[in-house]
Amino acid sequence: MKIITSVGTSIFENCLNCLNNNNILGQLHSLKTEPFGNWKKHSNKIICIKKKVTEAVSEENYKRGYPSAEIKSLIKIKEQYENKCKNKKITVYLIAADSIAAVMAAELIKEYFEKKKEYNIQVKFKGNYFDEGNVVKGNVDKGNVVKGLIINNKERFEKEGLLNLLRCILKAKEIDNLFDEKNTALNITGGYKALVPYFTFIGQIYSLPTYYIYEDTEELIKVPQLPLEYDYSLVHENLFAFEDINPHKKKENLPDKDTFIMDYKEDTLNELLEKGLVALERDENDTIKVGSSFIGGLIYQKYVDESHGEKLSNLKGTIMELKLYKYFASKKYPEVRITHSYKVNRKDGNKDFEIDLLVEKGDELIAAEVKPGKNPPISGDKQKKHIEYTLTQGGFHKIPEKFPNAKNIKYEVYLYSNREIAPKFIKQIKELHEKYPEKTQNLKWYHLDLKDENLDNYEVDENKIKLIFPREGE
Repeated sequence: MKIITSVGTSIFENCLNCLNNNNILGQLHSLKTEPFGNWKKHSNKIICIKKKVTEAVSEENYKRGYPSAEIKSLIKIKEQYENKCKNKKITVYLIAADSIAAVMAAELIKEYFEKKKEYNIQVKFKGNYFDEGNVVKGNVDKGNVVKGLIINNKERFEKEGLLNLLRCILKAKEIDNLFDEKNTALNITGGYKALVPYFTFIGQIYSLPTYYIYEDTEELIKVPQLPLEYDYSLVHENLFAFEDINPHKKKENLPDKDTFIMDYKEDTLNELLEKGLVALERDENDTIKVGSSFIGGLIYQKYVDESHGEKLSNLKGTIMELKLYKYFASKKYPEVRITHSYKVNRKDGNKDFEIDLLVEKGDELIAAEVKPGKNPPISGDKQKKHIEYTLTQGGFHKIPEKFPNAKNIKYEVYLYSNREIAPKFIKQIKELHEKYPEKTQNLKWYHLDLKDENLDNYEVDENKIKLIFPREGE
């Protein structure tokens, strides 16, 4: 069993009040908002406070139950899972905010369970800032302090701290196989209250049991899993943009605002900002950078983990193929043979290649592919879904061999979206033509404008089809 636990400072209030030590409490107060980076500056004060708290935690001095909310809740969660976890060790991952007091508390909690071996709870915590680049397998606890997660600095909390929190948790998930709903739980009892909704959202997105004990009560509360489905279509339709700003990227590697707009259009940025999926932040050179928000990064990661994109793409792509097929069959080529999903198998029975739409007009052929326009799979000769593969190894490449008597074969790619195709992708198309001048001489690219219409009612007509490459003179 693995438990991700946020850390607060209740261990100090509980233990120091027990000792009636107002002087130490006064020293502690300033450390609650002091960034962890200043640890050495306050080393004498830290040693003094930790010594007093350690004394108070000892059984001789502390006889009022559990020394902190985190300790109490972890023991209660273990009891909850006793049937599953009997004689098995529970591993706890402590996550500390960017505060000296929070880090001290985490260290004291770890020391408590190291002494109380009867609980069979192993605590992972390293008093260093989390640095994604330094984390290696088997060393998830390389650093469990989240830089920028400072409660008295709203801007740093929102723009730096929350994203670092997401990176820290996602890296632990990746390296140590967390987020398995059968073996992982979230404990949101401790920690700053401002973090509760964010940990809760992680629990809801990944269906993780989330637990809480309210103040002086003994009852462990399990936050119910809401019966919600998340709409990943905005991530899917802007997948290339999200990959450019994914939550694992450091600020210096993020695109600036002008570059993002040039690549993906300003209305894309505005829509993502409105939905709270991206955030703008100035770097040290006063350049405005575009990065994912906590919510945007979490939903993007879930989308990638669960392969929602592939399922959604297949469904929407098939619908658009059928819409274009209907237009070809009823309006553009009403008296010729048109095949949707034209397939050719190898001798062993496995599929050799497939063309979305094949139009046979006597000795003239039109082979057409239908792809999403907001994240078109253009370049790449390793995956069959990419046009470069289709052009060099797949259907476009093999169709002349299948129809040796065809005198004229045209190739068309239709990119569907409710916006103009972003300049970044037009550039990729041009580069593909420059790379394969002979193979692309009969290839044309069209934008199939969805015009923000509902797909159920959408009908293709000539006014919604626009040639985007090559244009006249190209």
